[in-house]
Amino acid sequence: MAWKKCCCTCVIYKDEFDREDGTPLRGRWCEVEGDYEIDAQRARCLVPDTEAILNVRHPVPESRMYVHFITVDENADSGEKYRILLNVERTATGTPTVCNPVNYYYAEFERNGINDSVVRIGIGSGGSETVIKEDDIVGLTGTTRMFTAMIDENIICAGVTNAVLSQVAASHAGSFTDGYYSGFSLSAVGMLIDDFTFERKDTNNTSNGLCASCLCTCENKEWPETLNVRIYPDPEDCDRLDQLDPCEFEITWNRVSAVWEGSASCCSEDETFDIAVSCSVSYYEGEGNQLAIDMQIGCINSHDGNDTVVQDCDTLCVTFGPFFVSATDLTCLCSSIPFDLMNPNARGSCSFYVEVCA
Repeated sequence: MAWKKCCCTCVIYKDEFDREDGTPLRGRWCEVEGDYEIDAQRARCLVPDTEAILNVRHPVPESRMYVHFITVDENADSGEKYRILLNVERTATGTPTVCNPVNYYYAEFERNGINDSVVRIGIGSGGSETVIKEDDIVGLTGTTRMFTAMIDENIICAGVTNAVLSQVAASHAGSFTDGYYSGFSLSAVGMLIDDFTFERKDTNNTSNGLCASCLCTCENKEWPETLNVRIYPDPEDCDRLDQLDPCEFEITWNRVSAVWEGSASCCSEDETFDIAVSCSVSYYEGEGNQLAIDMQIGCINSHDGNDTVVQDCDTLCVTFGPFFVSATDLTCLCSSIPFDLMNPNARGSCSFYVEVCA
């Protein structure tokens, strides 16, 4: 799944490092002098793993942000790590200003080989770091690319260009209240980056609605990595679906197939509902989009054709249905009343709905 281009006029600050060679970053950066220097209009690492914090506060201010930079002359199979810091709470002292990140989220690109380089996302708090999620990159090419990270109210994601598959997304524990800053770090002496860019993650921009998102948006909100599914009958006391009580389970994002997917045994062990939910085509073109459902199995005669969809972006819920189940449908094993050939309509008929919520 491709990321949409960020909205126009949402750049908060961009540094092209177009200053005199050999000088520290300075300018709008909080850093100890000499940790990074300017090298041919790029930032060059002098002390490994030192954080450079951009001393530019999100103007809204808010924690949602979209941050990226360009890697330069990567060292293949080196294990060197490029890191983006997001939603940073920091202390600031001295002149020039020296910053210390207190709480933050991070995205990390570890440069190994073509199919074993890694993108990971994590959290730093209370002096320790925890990896939230990581995945290998597939089909990495070249030694220069854009490394991008984004964070919203409930999801964080990251990925690199010049790869067949790199995006990693996960739900997070919640934004840091004063985390209005961004930054970066590099893990080895001599590593280079260019064009550090700090942008608003403004999915509600009215100019064109084409702002970046991790997975899929619902107006100005993001669907998270894990969704809750609830399958229930209508009416609830319907004899035809009296064993559907209701059925609840989770579906999770599959980065390879670009869908949320999962299954559960509902009604009986013989009736499994296999659910796959994807973004509509409008995901690639507009600011709002609806989810689409694909039910591979589970009362299979009941959901042919288009489904009526009710979507509520305030609560991040979408309801699919109704899916009509007839009295004579022998594929839907959700009734305690057996089918009676002599009285085929004895069980009656009713419908079920599939509700998907964040």
